[in-house]
Amino acid sequence: MMEENRLRTAQMTKESRIMADNKQLDGALEKLVEAQSLQENVVNDESNPLIGMLKSELQQMSRLMKPQEIYKKQGRPFALSSKTSHNRQRFAARGDDSKKLRLFVTPRMDE
Repeated sequence: MMEENRLRTAQMTKESRIMADNKQLDGALEKLVEAQSLQENVVNDESNPLIGMLKSELQQMSRLMKPQEIYKKQGRPFALSSKTSHNRQRFAARGDDSKKLRLFVTPRMDE
């Protein structure tokens, strides 16, 4: 169930990025809000930090969505890095050194 949620969230962020690339920032933000509400409906397993990381990722992406200049400089690279990370199920730096966005990080990587 958690993996299905992650994949659905990744698809929604991709759709949001495509909308933003087409200068439809309001629609892109609505898609991100929809993805955030999806996280609220998932049973949060405390031993799996995936939900918290997805929420943080969506919040950061929302902050970088407006205005268009911020999206071009920071939001789009962040969204593309997120897409890469989800598609490959590997860690990809997103320009944020936050411990909240650590999807697919292994303990060895932190060492």
